[in-house]
Formats: sequence, structure tokens, C-alpha cells
Amino acid sequence: MTRFMPLLLLVAPLAACATPQSAPAAPVIPMANRNDCGALQYQSLVGKPVSSPGVPVWGRRIYSDSTVVTDLVSSRLNIAIDENGIITSVSCG
Repeated sequence: MTRFMPLLLLVAPLAACATPQSAPAAPVIPMANRNDCGALQYQSLVGKPVSSPGVPVWGRRIYSDSTVVTDLVSSRLNIAIDENGIITSVSCG
């Protein structure tokens, strides 16, 4: 038994470093693909002027020269507008 003691002292610390198996993480859905804010129902507005009827007034309007906070709020509707006043995208975030 004493012959194996040095071997045991070498192997024991290695066993402590082994990484335990964990459950696979849930898939992360990119914010652009989520519909928490209802953006899918407004996709028909892309390419139309921001003054068109049906453009929600409660959405965050992001103009091409705007500075916006980059915090992601999945329930917030973002309406991107180019320099000509045309809606270029509607997304959540």
C-alpha cells in the first residue's frame, strides 16, 4: 500500500481539476429575431414614410443621425428612419 502512496498523491490533485459535466444551455435568441414588442405586425411599414398612417406613436424612432442608448429592452419597439424620412427597419430592443 505504501508503494502506491506517491502515485495517489500525484493523481488526486488532477482529479480535483476535472470539469464536471453540465446541462446544455438554453439557446439564445438574438434580439432581432424576437417579437416581444410586436415588431412583426409592423414589418409592412418598412420602405414607407414615417408620416404614413399606422406608424405607432409609442415606438422609439431612431433617425439616421440620432444618438441612442444601446440598452436592450425586448418590449420596446424600435423604428429606424433614414435621412429621407423612410422607415428602414422595425425591430424589438
